[in-house]
Amino acid sequence: MTQTTQGPRRTTDRLPRGDAAGLNRGKEIRVGLLGALGIVALLIGVPVALSIFVGYPLPRSAPSKDWLTQSVTATLIIKILACVVWLLWAHFAVCVIAEWRALRNGRLPGDVPFGGGSQMLARRLVAAALLLAGTATAFGNLASTSSASGPTMGQTVVQSVQHPSLNAAQQQQVRENVAQAQAEQAAESHAHEVNVGQGAKTYTVQPPDGRHHDSLWDIAHRTLGDGRRYKEIFELNKHRTQPDGRKLIDANLIQPGWQLHLPADASGPGVHIAHTHVAPTTPTTPQPAPATPSTPAPQPAAPAAGAHAAAGDHAAARAEQPGAAWQSDAIGGGLMLAGILLALTARRGPYAVADDHEQALQMHADMGLAGDLDRALRNLAAARRAQGRELPQPVLAWVSGEQIALANVGGDVAEPPAPWRLADDGRSWGASFADLISVGDATDLAQVAAPYPGLLSVGRDSGHELFVDFEQAPGVVGVGGDLERAHELLIGLAAQAVTSAWSDGATVTLVGFGDAAEVAELEPHRINQARDVADVIAQLERERDTVAQLQATLGIDGVLGGRQARRSRDWQPHFVLLSAPPSDAETTRLQELVGRGRSPFVVLVVGDMLDAGWRFAIAQDGRIDLGLLGNSADAHRLARRSLRQLVELLHSAGDRAKESAQQVAQYSPHASLPLTPDSGVDALPVPDVRVGRPRAGKELATVSLLGPVTVDGAGELDPARRELLTEIVVAVAIDPQGVHEAVLRSSIWPRGASDEVYEAAMRDAVAWMGNGTDGRPALRESDGRWTLGDTVRVDWEEMQVGVREAVGATELDTLRGVIELFRGEAFSGTPAGRYGWLAFARAGRDARVVGTAVVRRAASLLSQAHRDADAEATLRRGLELVPTSELLWRDLLQLTGGRGPDAAAAVAAQMYEVLQRHRVWAEPETDALVAQLAPRYDGPTPAAEAAG
Repeated sequence: MTQTTQGPRRTTDRLPRGDAAGLNRGKEIRVGLLGALGIVALLIGVPVALSIFVGYPLPRSAPSKDWLTQSVTATLIIKILACVVWLLWAHFAVCVIAEWRALRNGRLPGDVPFGGGSQMLARRLVAAALLLAGTATAFGNLASTSSASGPTMGQTVVQSVQHPSLNAAQQQQVRENVAQAQAEQAAESHAHEVNVGQGAKTYTVQPPDGRHHDSLWDIAHRTLGDGRRYKEIFELNKHRTQPDGRKLIDANLIQPGWQLHLPADASGPGVHIAHTHVAPTTPTTPQPAPATPSTPAPQPAAPAAGAHAAAGDHAAARAEQPGAAWQSDAIGGGLMLAGILLALTARRGPYAVADDHEQALQMHADMGLAGDLDRALRNLAAARRAQGRELPQPVLAWVSGEQIALANVGGDVAEPPAPWRLADDGRSWGASFADLISVGDATDLAQVAAPYPGLLSVGRDSGHELFVDFEQAPGVVGVGGDLERAHELLIGLAAQAVTSAWSDGATVTLVGFGDAAEVAELEPHRINQARDVADVIAQLERERDTVAQLQATLGIDGVLGGRQARRSRDWQPHFVLLSAPPSDAETTRLQELVGRGRSPFVVLVVGDMLDAGWRFAIAQDGRIDLGLLGNSADAHRLARRSLRQLVELLHSAGDRAKESAQQVAQYSPHASLPLTPDSGVDALPVPDVRVGRPRAGKELATVSLLGPVTVDGAGELDPARRELLTEIVVAVAIDPQGVHEAVLRSSIWPRGASDEVYEAAMRDAVAWMGNGTDGRPALRESDGRWTLGDTVRVDWEEMQVGVREAVGATELDTLRGVIELFRGEAFSGTPAGRYGWLAFARAGRDARVVGTAVVRRAASLLSQAHRDADAEATLRRGLELVPTSELLWRDLLQLTGGRGPDAAAAVAAQMYEVLQRHRVWAEPETDALVAQLAPRYDGPTPAAEAAG
């Protein structure tokens, strides 16, 4: 897909104009009536007409041989045609039933055999009829409130108040009419009472508190100590008539003012003991009830009542911090910002240090949760492959800092691998992150494809992130309501799709967005722009054929099977974002692409679509309703101002990457040392360590930074404290002058920690590091600064000493001794959510700079001595330390290119694979060198794959 230039800012934006506060209800009523009439006409009118005008078309007795040879009459032709019509009618009826049941139950509609146009027509008519049902609920009660007097008055109005199509004035009118009707009803029934047994325990369902609504789970959690006991409360109250005349039928739907019987062991706030009668406390004005969820709350624990409020206070506190103006626009998109931060880190390159703006972004990005989620999903994919079973197919997911729940799971749901558990509903899998991490440490996640790259967080509610797997959408996804908020939501989803850790990088095509050029800057190789929907559809059809052919060749059923088989760009999703609904003809073609089960193609549209597979609505306050999926949340959005600021950060990071790489290319090993004058740091004394110094026994602790970060202390350690204490020791080890207490505290506990927490952690760290040969603690504090004693071996210090000693005739041997210290990627293997300060410390950057200079010098000396094999091994060892160093990759390409284009092509393939895994796009200089040394190289490159 070729990118187009950006036109005038708003003239190319196809966002439809209209009332942003709500939808046109009159139009929906008319369309809904037409849909209902269409269903009636086709399901009832057709058979009635056939019965009247044709009658029974089949022979009433077995036909004889003469019947086969008789002449064809007009009556016979009519009866044959009538049989055909009856068959078509029956097929259409099956389609209507299938669509109706699926849409009403919030499930994915399956494909009816030979459905084609019949199923498409049925889908549109059913969608229209269901739309009319919502409208009738909202307005039918208004018309009847003045005359109704029965106990069922207002049963469905509470739900209609929350209907996303009603604006604020309409919702208020609904509430006023309901209040009046209930007042009349209360006067007639003389404050209806509920009889309960002597000494029975009861609870009055509370009205909503902000966005928190009482639920049976929460009530059981508060009064019985276990949310899973909600079933007992449900059984005690099932079908009991409540004060407003309604009955408890659905465990997910209770109303404020209802009186619930509780088990005998219930206790706590809100629990009352009835003596004779309990007079209900019906609210004067009923409050909106939560939408009936089609998916269970995350198991095993539900969020506390105040969790959402606390989260809101925390977000407000964050917004007051410097550099957080864009955060107020992003509305809590910590996971989205985590993906942006990953892209920013990759754009900055291995030799530049993060600036203050990146630090502000990091304060708001939830890197810990993003890392936990990525590992959890990839470990699930690996475990499922080890079981020899297919991956489950969730529609929704709930994620908190402690656990993950996959909801509305289809496909192969049996025998979830430990520690995953199948919920009682048989449609949800759940696990805690602590358990998932403990069982997945040995998994090589670099070789595991992200199983659900279409799983994106649409918002946050009650302390949980709400995810939707858009690959499961049974057609186009329309986002209506406030169109500007819908625009921001889709831009946020696009950013998340191309940058999130658990997606492996999707492809996004924007059609008609005025700010498409700015959005594309988030990931230029993944985000394309287009003006014509038809061209995009043609591209998707070609991609569909390619994927289908690949699946047939490999004998793989579906994209999930492909992802289990191998990690490849072939199975990544393609998101298409339209700024306005397409035409009917375009919609039909799109439905053919995305409306047949799980698909790698996702189409999201700004604006409501009657025949969309899923219809979401977002309000002006940013609250999104997922419609038939039965959930809502505070939507994650990326506003235009925030987008521009993020683009500026990315541009700045790219410029600094080029400048730093050019500087490093000129460094000798000695010039690369951080203690040289051109580093801007005063000279420091040489540490009292030597390359290859043997361990002095158990007293000698070690800190290894030139690879995965590890610390081995001489004392005892509580394994549960290893991550925290390791981070403390590393923060001290990278600064020979010592780390001030204030700096250490702000690095390890950026959100703050009490003196008791700090002092306990430092006591444990001192005990773990043990004592030096002088009897003093190896980790010690003096004048407010923490330092390590000379008996602690730090490989980063040894590296610097070795470089200083690499002179004269022993230069090569000394440099090779330094290279032996490399154990992998420098400063890697750190737990998600920790070491955020490391991006702003010079040690990580300096280790990569020095390592690159050392390797390039040693490889050059080996090559001059005609020891090309040793030179190649040296360069590859350096790439283990700095895998994204294009300086080292270009040196390796030039070295192997002397053996011919095939050797260079093999290195190019390895290089592009590594860069892609780290989400780095090769510089033009690198691509040009590949073209020169391997002109016939036609293997995959990230840029080529992204371009389609």
